[in-house]
Amino acid sequence: MIAHGPGDTGKTGETIGQRLSAALGRITLSGGVIPELDGLRAVAIAWVLLFHINIYLKAKLGEAVGLFRWQPEVDYVAGLGFRGVSLFFALSGFILALPFIRSYRGQGREPTPGEFWKRRLLRLGPPYVINLTLLLLVLAATHQMSPGLLRNYIASTFCVSYLVDGRPSMVNGVAWSLEVEFQFYLVAPFLIRLCRPDSATIRRAGLVSLMVLGVVLRGSGWFTDKTLLGNLHSFGAGILLADLAVCRAWHCRPGRGWQDGVAVLGLASLLIPAGTSMWVEGVQTLGILALVGGTLEQGLVGRWLSRLGPVLVGGMCYTIYLYHYPVISLAGRVVVPWVRNLAPGWAEAVGAVVLAGAVLGVSVVLFLSTERPFMRKGWWRRPVPPTVQFKN
Repeated sequence: MIAHGPGDTGKTGETIGQRLSAALGRITLSGGVIPELDGLRAVAIAWVLLFHINIYLKAKLGEAVGLFRWQPEVDYVAGLGFRGVSLFFALSGFILALPFIRSYRGQGREPTPGEFWKRRLLRLGPPYVINLTLLLLVLAATHQMSPGLLRNYIASTFCVSYLVDGRPSMVNGVAWSLEVEFQFYLVAPFLIRLCRPDSATIRRAGLVSLMVLGVVLRGSGWFTDKTLLGNLHSFGAGILLADLAVCRAWHCRPGRGWQDGVAVLGLASLLIPAGTSMWVEGVQTLGILALVGGTLEQGLVGRWLSRLGPVLVGGMCYTIYLYHYPVISLAGRVVVPWVRNLAPGWAEAVGAVVLAGAVLGVSVVLFLSTERPFMRKGWWRRPVPPTVQFKN
């Protein structure tokens, strides 16, 4: 696997793609991206978005209504959209583990915990605080300030809303997963040290043990999906994949199509019925390993997800995730009365498309204004004015 750009073809296509990437693409400190990862992020955010649109339309148009009432399979897949969050956690574990594992294998300098935490805080913290503040102002302007909301806003800002109140954030209900992410950031530099031993057997035995622990803790019901301990298996899967990738423990065999078969099998594994059990969590974890591992091997699935559209959507998935449900709720006040008069089935389909379009449109604007500026290296430093020299 190498970092490369979207695979546009043709001179004109390359020019358009380069312009769109320059205008809308995310900025990385290393200057390179793994487009398959952004494509997988696009899959994850699309699944989460479908999940919440389906819930919203059912609540507003009637519980018996699915996105496509004549196609219950679509409603079933939408109902499993929460697994997109588990996929996000695995991708996070993968990308964050890479610089550490590369340093362990002599491919660079190991980031210190302080450097790691500083980078995460300065990159993700400002857009998160801006999101919570904007939503709090909206709630205040619409007279929806409930008791304890300001206290919960402060707890949410420090990513301890669920720990303090035992429930997701009252300001942004989807922020619980970001709290889990920030909890992972605190321990990531130490968990990833499981990959330090030279022996591949010892490394992978440790990572598999971490994943098994997560499966047991979550599947037994001891910890919920809204805690770090309830998601160790997803983060562990990403770290394991990073170790395999850096050490080239699996190899692409062009033309044989095994990569696509593994990726499709992994996606199919994520479609098993929902439930809280060790069996379900175990199959889900294996499914994530297969989906991500197969996609990163750049078969047909990997090449399709590396195209410009999925890469751009995946690159702004953080903003989309932060704002998607508030936008659904606000836009739905206009969309639902309009689609209610459409023929049965069409109401849900058209409503879903319009709401998804509204989320994407608003997210592009907010990505450019509230997230992308904080991707630039050293954004927090005041620019040094140029020195003017006068001739004698």
